[in-house]
Amino acid sequence: MINNPSGADWLSVIVLAWILLSAVAMTVQATWRAAGRRHAEADWERRHVLGERPAPLDLCCMLARHSDGAAHDRRKCTDEFHRITADLA
Repeated sequence: MINNPSGADWLSVIVLAWILLSAVAMTVQATWRAAGRRHAEADWERRHVLGERPAPLDLCCMLARHSDGAAHDRRKCTDEFHRITADLA
């Protein structure tokens, strides 16, 4: 006698496969982002050492976000941390 799996068994297999593939995809995406961030940080550090003034990697205010970092000024920044610490630097 041949054992035919029911529809619920197939559904379970499909759901399990979907969960596993999603987990793998999320891991790959996180690894890819981390590698990109490391590359961006290394490039920023290299440019900083060469005397350039690269834009910050993490934009802190709406003006900087909407101008792609071109309009960032620590003294006029809308982020409260930068407004408080701008005179200390």
